[in-house]
Amino acid sequence: GPHNSHSHDANTFERYQNCMPAPMICITECLRDAYHISRSVNARIQDKQGKGQRNMNRKTTLLSLILLVFFVFKGMALSDGNLASAKKCIDVGEYKKAIGLLKKVTKKEPSNIEAWTLLGNSYLRLTKYKYARKAYEQVIRNDPENEEALLGLGVTWSSLRKHSNAIEVFKKIIEINPKNAKAHFELGVSYDRTARLSDAFEQYEILKILDKDLADKLYHIILGN
Repeated sequence: GPHNSHSHDANTFERYQNCMPAPMICITECLRDAYHISRSVNARIQDKQGKGQRNMNRKTTLLSLILLVFFVFKGMALSDGNLASAKKCIDVGEYKKAIGLLKKVTKKEPSNIEAWTLLGNSYLRLTKYKYARKAYEQVIRNDPENEEALLGLGVTWSSLRKHSNAIEVFKKIIEINPKNAKAHFELGVSYDRTARLSDAFEQYEILKILDKDLADKLYHIILGN
């Protein structure tokens, strides 16, 4: 009967939802809600319309849902295409073009961590520190332990000569991952810039174990070479 059919439809939605990645769950729920509303409306008008009209209503509803799914997936495909194109632009140093593409992605997908991180990196490369900081902070709001975004934020603070802020961020990264060589290097650089030479040399000693190239680089920075 109608009740069993309704239950079957709901179970079908739930089964497919379990197979979907997180960004698709809200889309599935919206479609399910739209489907249930359309069923409710059709139920109310069944007594007033003939069988042929009811079938037409069902077909119209189904077509509307199919079109909705199509445009949702089309939008997602465009976002993926923009993200891929942005990465290619970054690879060849076309950061302004990359920023334009990444802004389109973040507009459609405000919680796309990868896009926001790449946006921050691109702004940082162009020395647009204010925008870089905002992009990195957007990532960190969604993923507080994102090492790449935290590192970018720390470098941004350092570039703005806000060394105490930078040191705080680099220390946080090292708390999350004590083997993050880049964080130790940047922390050593920040200590050097604030005349904390013993602390800078401590990071150098750690880097000798983690990454000899970065250790040598920090050593020459401390010595002023």
